Amino acid sequence: MKKIICILLALVMLSSFAACGKGKENSTVNGVSVSSDEKDTKKTVKVSFPLSYLSEEESADLDAYCKSYGFKSAKVNSDGTVTIKMSPLSRDLLLTKVSSQSIKEIYSAAESGKYPYVRKIKSCDTENFFEVSLLVNKEKFVSAETALEMKLMVAQSCLTYQTYAGIENPKVKITIIDNKTKKTIEEKEYTNDDIK
Repeated sequence: MKKIICILLALVMLSSFAACGKGKENSTVNGVSVSSDEKDTKKTVKVSFPLSYLSEEESADLDAYCKSYGFKSAKVNSDGTVTIKMSPLSRDLLLTKVSSQSIKEIYSAAESGKYPYVRKIKSCDTENFFEVSLLVNKEKFVSAETALEMKLMVAQSCLTYQTYAGIENPKVKITIIDNKTKKTIEEKEYTNDDIK
């Protein structure tokens, strides 16, 4: 059921991106930089991110990597990043993949044994990942050593998606709610500066 919901959400998002944006876009978060220029007759979008985001196999053969995803080209930069040139459609497909991964990471936090205090995801804005609410066992949450790690993981997933989407000034509000009382324990807005 979750897979079907994720696929449907991804399709809705893909259709909304097709209608978005004109002019020049630039955005950077978590080491991922996106720029595009609609005036470019080739309609090219450039996405730059750390080479370490790719698997060893992908980074060893960038031409094969580009061919497998339908990208135009890839170039390793002197600062250890890689810049991928792609069509707007390829970018939209990449956004769908990143969206699915972000949803999977957020929901796996609730289902994994790593964060046992997370009871469930109460809500998640899967259109732009601006807001996530988590229901937790308050007693376990406030004493957990992994609480900050979990919040940063959720924030990073959301912020990475927003960067690929070209959203300026990416941010996400994470609300932690007591599962028993339904009262807010904490609410914080995260930006790229919080993730560094």
